[in-house]
Amino acid sequence: MRPRAAACRQRSASAIVAVFTPVAAASDSTTLTSMLIGIGIVFPVIIGYNLYLFRGKVVPVKH
Repeated sequence: MRPRAAACRQRSASAIVAVFTPVAAASDSTTLTSMLIGIGIVFPVIIGYNLYLFRGKVVPVKH
């Protein structure tokens, strides 16, 4: 391999690392918005269902 080609590869690899920021790695804003809405609807339903299932089944311990 020629020295110039190796130097060019090394520069391109370091450029990829420099560009890979959390902003670049994040999903599209519409995807994040739909996930937030979906979790915002489903999570309270799951919590409510668990509270409904275990109502009255937890007995306080007498000391």
